[in-house]
Amino acid sequence: MRRNVLALVILAASTSVQGAEVVEGDHGYEFRERFTWSGSHAATLGAGGTTVWWDERAWDVRGDSAYIAVTPIDASISNRFHIDIHKALSGDPRDARLDNNDAVVGGDGSDGVGVMHLDYQDILDARLRNPLLIAPQSPARVRFYASSFNTTGHWWELSLTPADRVIAGEYTGVPGQGDAGLLEPWPDSTNRQPGPGHSPAEDSINLVMFGASDVPCTTGWQVRAAVTRSVAGVTQQFVNSASTLDDLMPSDPALAETLVHWEVEFRTDGVILRSDPEEDGTFELVEQWAVSIPWNEVHLHLLGVAYQADHHPQEPCFLGHMRELRWRDLRAWPVKYAATDVFPKNVGAQQIPTETGWRAYDLRDIQRFGAPINGVPQPNQAEYSVAHSGAWCNDPGYPCFDNDASVNLTLPVPPLAGHDIAHARFVHDGRSAEGSNARATLRIGGGVVGQLATPASVPGAETQAWVRSALSIPSSAIAANNAVQLQLDPGFYIDRMEVELAYSSQAASDLLFADGFEHGATLEPLRSLRATAAGKKLPTVRFGEPAGSDSHCSGP
Repeated sequence: MRRNVLALVILAASTSVQGAEVVEGDHGYEFRERFTWSGSHAATLGAGGTTVWWDERAWDVRGDSAYIAVTPIDASISNRFHIDIHKALSGDPRDARLDNNDAVVGGDGSDGVGVMHLDYQDILDARLRNPLLIAPQSPARVRFYASSFNTTGHWWELSLTPADRVIAGEYTGVPGQGDAGLLEPWPDSTNRQPGPGHSPAEDSINLVMFGASDVPCTTGWQVRAAVTRSVAGVTQQFVNSASTLDDLMPSDPALAETLVHWEVEFRTDGVILRSDPEEDGTFELVEQWAVSIPWNEVHLHLLGVAYQADHHPQEPCFLGHMRELRWRDLRAWPVKYAATDVFPKNVGAQQIPTETGWRAYDLRDIQRFGAPINGVPQPNQAEYSVAHSGAWCNDPGYPCFDNDASVNLTLPVPPLAGHDIAHARFVHDGRSAEGSNARATLRIGGGVVGQLATPASVPGAETQAWVRSALSIPSSAIAANNAVQLQLDPGFYIDRMEVELAYSSQAASDLLFADGFEHGATLEPLRSLRATAAGKKLPTVRFGEPAGSDSHCSGP
């Protein structure tokens, strides 16, 4: 009976009109995301429809701000991205088609699709604020719908980073250049597939779902999966061998808008990828890797990656420089907290962080900008520039030309009924002048909390790029109304600040080891192997005509 009552308490406190919620399951707390088309307004599209943001309480969303990721390439490639939720054309989670014709500010509560819009070269990141838990006898699992159609020019990844700090997804083990490229699966091959990743990578475990061939019109379309493990600046690759392309999972452009139900199991000694192509509740082994995961609490990142999509894959199978990755119904368990939230955040069409000095540019969307449409603001007023100086900066030179040595902000934090604050952190984007280790000191209510990490501590980051980071705050320091002060070192720039909160339930102070979490069945050690995919079935259901060069990419 206690379990049933507790579940109702959690649902009442954390159910969102956007579909993100935390519920109690057999293994503790479970996070669920339906990507409902409802919530704070994101953008008005060129076709007249509207989108909403991914639930800010649950997701920390952003795009890579490296020079090549945000700078127009030529007159035809604007190189702009966005991450938001579009209205779905149907309620079937396998259907990734969008309905971009309805103009409803805030959505109408119908089914939606989480969209990562990529242009030329990007790494887009959605970090789940609620950490996943991994124990020797109790793995973490993530189930979600995503496409099996990935190429050498665009693909999705799942990344884990240690939850004791905040690491931006673009600095995880995404395939990069040279030795950071992903080894091909052929025995004794030293060839590598490149990507936009930054080296050296931050601590992370990345499951990479890659296109297998850059000339698919000659070889056929296939995808392959692999795992990268980056710890203390050293990246290892776990790539199972294959004899021929026929050993890999087949794909096809016609599947671009048909999603597959995937399951990823993260264990202390390995990663297992499964799929349920028949949608009968049976997840079949795709691949597994014997890789050690050294952290018991991790942040889950959903990543959308594009690599020089102006020519990958090569002609005559070129698909255009704009691609989209689409996500539907996601479950992740066990997570640590009963709920999460963030302040300040957007409310409806009101951009509270921008209006109150906590943010100057919203890196969730650099594609749609300009004057309000029908009185409703676009995500940003102007085009993004690498010279963007942030919300506050202390630097007499370019591009700041200002002296914000001390910044004073206010932050109301309303209580969450039935919950206590279990953890708090100050999350922000930082940048320091070239050659500088500049950072800032944070005070709340007059008391010193500590110093923010210098962006220069991330060796893979460019000087002009924004680095996501965080500083833990004692829960006792958070009041109903908070005076927040930052003292900026000379040469420090800051933007996209927020206070991220995690909550425990007053109805159950600790569910981390409740009813089975510590009593999982004994797990056999993993072996590196490949499940031959030649005989595997992919979904045969179609939701319209096969995708052409740009038919699976929605524009503004």
